Amino acid sequence: METVYEYNNAIWVTKITLREIATPKNVLQSFQYGYDPLGNRLSVTDEASMTDYYVNNLNQYTQVGANTDLNNMIESEPLNCSVS
Repeated sequence: METVYEYNNAIWVTKITLREIATPKNVLQSFQYGYDPLGNRLSVTDEASMTDYYVNNLNQYTQVGANTDLNNMIESEPLNCSVS
């Protein structure tokens, strides 16, 4: 297995792809990352779902959730996180 990393101009990881070495076009799994202008992660997407991340004005993650199943388009309840 081979892991391929893609970056944006700010050198933040925007995509991670896991693929077979013998057949590189055979992607096993792929993740895409979205960020705000300050570099806080706002979303992670794979083939089946997207997870949103919520940040407060102190750049602290306050919630991870609103996980949407892209295959069935069913939205689950957000997961509330406490930040200390």
